Formats: sequence, C-alpha cells, structure tokens
Amino acid sequence: FDYARLLLEDNSPEQLNDPSILSGYEQANTWICRKNEDDDEIRWRMLPLHAAIIFKAPSDIIETLMALSPMSIKLKDDTGKLPIHLAFAKGAEKMVIVQLLNAYPQSVMVQDRKGRVPHECSKDNKLELLNDYTNKRLEMEKHKLLTEFQERRDREMKKYKKKLDAQIEDLKSSYEKKINMLMSVQQKMEQAIEDSRDESIKSHEERLRELDQIYQEKLRSLKASKANEALTKILDIHTTQRKDAETK
Repeated sequence: FDYARLLLEDNSPEQLNDPSILSGYEQANTWICRKNEDDDEIRWRMLPLHAAIIFKAPSDIIETLMALSPMSIKLKDDTGKLPIHLAFAKGAEKMVIVQLLNAYPQSVMVQDRKGRVPHECSKDNKLELLNDYTNKRLEMEKHKLLTEFQERRDREMKKYKKKLDAQIEDLKSSYEKKINMLMSVQQKMEQAIEDSRDESIKSHEERLRELDQIYQEKLRSLKASKANEALTKILDIHTTQRKDAETK
C-alpha cells in the first residue's frame, strides 16, 4: 500500500514519473495467486483490491486502488466473490462499502459461487446499510433520470421551436409574396380603371366637340335660312308696294 499512499500525498510530477511509481499501475492490475505443488492448480487468486479489503485497508487506499484498476471492482476471486462480497464478509467500514457500491451499483445483485449476493456474506446485519444505500441510489437515479428527461425535453423543445420558427418564417414569406402579388394586381386594376376613365373622358370630350360643331353648323345654317326668309319677305313687300304705286 506504500505506492497508493504516495499517490495520495502532494508529489511533484518528477516523482510520479519515476519507473518504480509507475509500476504501481501494473501491480494494481496483477493477479496474486497460489498453486498446488502437485497438480499446479490454482488454490486461490485475488487482485490487490481484494487483498486490501480482506486486510481492512483504509478507505483512501481502497479509493486509490480503484483508481489504478477500475475493473477490479467487477472481477471475482477464486471463490467467485467480488470486492463488495469481501467487504461485507470481512466487516469493512461503511465508507469502503459505499465506495464500492457507488462505483459498481449492479454488484448488489451479483452472486458468488454459493449463490449469495454481497450482503448475504455479512456476519453482521448490514441489510440496513444496504437499504440506506439503495434508497440513496434510487434518489440519485431518480434525480439523474429527471435531469436527463429535462435536458432531453429542453433539447426537443429547442428543436421543435427551431422547426416551428422555420415554418413561421416560411409562412410569413409565403404570405408576404401573396400580399405583394395582390397589391400588384390591385395597382394594375387601379391603373386600368384610371386609364379606362381617361379614355372615356377623352371619348366624351371628343363627342361633345363633335356635337358642338354640328350645333354651330346647324345654328349658322338656321340663321342663314332665317335671314333669307326675312330678305325674301322684305323683297316681296317692296315689290308689292312698287306695283301698287305704279297702278295708282
């Protein structure tokens, strides 16, 4: 455990790059085993994490070994026990059990060779601790699921809002085009009406001028006719008077 304690101290990078220190990673992942002398079969085997729990190492050592060998918490010794089985069986301190459970929650359902789940290996009553952990874990999972749900909902809402905004922009653009088209049609119609009215006014004005010319011509003709009639009457009267005078 000297290497594990060294990592927990405030060391310089040069010290941590020392080959003897770096070899700790290899040691933490190396199986310790003993074989039979006659048939060379393995009598027992364990990783440093298993051994540290058996010899009741403090929680800081357990934490360091878990950091050096993260897979150790999921690996069984020769009796089919995970580190959490050994922690319950050897009466490890509460902090160690919580560390192991936090790192590998599914281990509470893993059985050893005798079909026992971790808390069933305990000589003391650790079921209360397991219940407390389970409740705490359920709260954490509930909070995690709620957070994930909220984040997923927020992402979906953002995507939906973005999609809705795009649809609104498309509709706005489409309506603006239609409004512009209608305004253009309205302007053309107004211009056509204006042009038609101007043409109608011009036509009426020309017709009035034509009628006025006709009227003036008829008026002149009438005046000429009246003048001729008056002159004729005057001549007739003059002729009659002259005849009367000659007769007398």
